[in-house]
Amino acid sequence: MKLANDTEFGPISYVYTEDLKRGLRLSGQMQSGTVALNRGLASDRAAPFGGSKASGLGREGSNRRHQGIP
Repeated sequence: MKLANDTEFGPISYVYTEDLKRGLRLSGQMQSGTVALNRGLASDRAAPFGGSKASGLGREGSNRRHQGIP
């Protein structure tokens, strides 16, 4: 997990496993804006979308808005 999270960007991560409990645990540890678990498509119109770290500001579809760059 340390190797997977060792980057300044974090727009999306993909986790593939036969063990759903393990996949959910690993997904919770990923430092990325979106995690796709056992699928290649991670988008959903109902879910906020965005990156983390240096991958962008805020989340598209979120009820929070960016207050400006410090």
